[in-house]
Amino acid sequence: MDSMLPGRNSRWHCSLSTKRPTDQPPCDQMWLHGTQRRSGRGPTRRSLAGVRGGSRSGSCRRCCAASTGFRRRIGGGPNVRLATFRARRRTIVTHPSWHRHRGTPWSPKAADARWPVLGGAFRMHRITRLIGLAGAIAGLVASLTVGTVAAAGSPSVGHVYVNNNTTGRNTIAGFDRHADGSLTPIAGSPFDAGGAGTGAPFGSAGGLQRTPDGRYLLATDPGSNEISVLRIKPHGGLQLADVQSSNGIAPVSIAVHGSLVYVANGGAGGSNYTGFRLNAGGHLRSIPGSTYGLPDSAMPGHVLISPDGHRLVGTRVGPSAGPSYLDGFRIDPDGRLTAAAGSPFAAQRIGPFGSGFSPTNDNQLFVSNAHDGANAGSVSVYDVAADGSLTAITGSPFADNQTAPCWVAISPDGNALFAVNTAVPSISRYSVASNGSLTLVAPAVPFASPTGLRPFDAAVSPDGGFLYVVDAGAAKVSAFAVDGTALTELAGSPFDIAGGGAPFGIVVD
Repeated sequence: MDSMLPGRNSRWHCSLSTKRPTDQPPCDQMWLHGTQRRSGRGPTRRSLAGVRGGSRSGSCRRCCAASTGFRRRIGGGPNVRLATFRARRRTIVTHPSWHRHRGTPWSPKAADARWPVLGGAFRMHRITRLIGLAGAIAGLVASLTVGTVAAAGSPSVGHVYVNNNTTGRNTIAGFDRHADGSLTPIAGSPFDAGGAGTGAPFGSAGGLQRTPDGRYLLATDPGSNEISVLRIKPHGGLQLADVQSSNGIAPVSIAVHGSLVYVANGGAGGSNYTGFRLNAGGHLRSIPGSTYGLPDSAMPGHVLISPDGHRLVGTRVGPSAGPSYLDGFRIDPDGRLTAAAGSPFAAQRIGPFGSGFSPTNDNQLFVSNAHDGANAGSVSVYDVAADGSLTAITGSPFADNQTAPCWVAISPDGNALFAVNTAVPSISRYSVASNGSLTLVAPAVPFASPTGLRPFDAAVSPDGGFLYVVDAGAAKVSAFAVDGTALTELAGSPFDIAGGGAPFGIVVD
């Protein structure tokens, strides 16, 4: 993050109508011109006269050939009207030809001569119109189904969302996530987020979050000092629900647990952690007395709430030369914070940034150390006490041997950790022991198309099968298949982010 965080000068900073038959005579010229009555009634006595052989003009004889044929199929005699009426009452399927010739509905009972006999120019005119209509319908259906099934026919199993960080009006990009891991844009993406981004790479981890019930997304808008709430629709599209002040400057990170929301603001003159409640309608309300001020030099990068909802941890990236700290708090029943004794705690290395609690142990915290220089990155592991105090485990920090490991993502089973190295770019892999100790798996995995990439935030799919990494330099999402600690980048990766400015923050469901 060379220039994304104020005051950081280090080279390696992370930063698609059917109608029933009507009572019009089947040979009335209006049918030839496409006119249609909007009646819901079935055929009347008048409408059956033509079928019994009433007076007809030459053009009507031609036009009613199919109706006469229909009479012959079901039998003549005095019961023809009743038989015809009953046959029509049995009709359960209509065909586009019904709109060419209303006197002859298509019936599953009729195995022969199903289509009306139309002649000459009339036939060509109708065929031409139908071909055009079919083409238009096909185009509409295709446009409506974009994103439902990938090109290879893989079904949609979830979604991926990215905070685009666009200037003027921030947007959120949405993708359908398919069973093979590939991504296709959701119809309507990108979606209006209400606030404004910065349009430039921005030092943020967790700048986009999903509520545990899956109903809302919360996004930081660092260009307007706001937080946006977007409702998640059944098909995955987004609808803006609320925009509120972040109660600080340059919000960088969001943490959510139930209805409790905390935001880290990182801008000079308004750096803090501050709390909100999110109601069922998707509206944020500030928690009185919840703001915890930070010095301008703190430069917070990530705020997290423990899985049990009782503790909050924040990383202070700090200036390029240090010092760097970690904040630990107990969350009180009213949602306010009580700092742990000894907080802030000195970081083990310079630039503690991307972090994550273990999915299987509420007390294990993993923190990347990004600013120790070339090939000197590492990951620290801490035990988090009930009051929020932090203690590094034995053997921590664990070497990364890469440059600027800014973000971490942990597999749902807690057995694998992936560190995104922004400066290289590459992904380091670790196996995780039950006590939190890390074992580096060499070598680091490079990106297939690294040119212009500046990988930022990352997340693993809920089933653990795929890792997705958002890129701020080229506005793309890279996708990798996961097998234990093994990573294989997918064909077609990276996927373009529509409307992406300098995106950060990613949610995978």
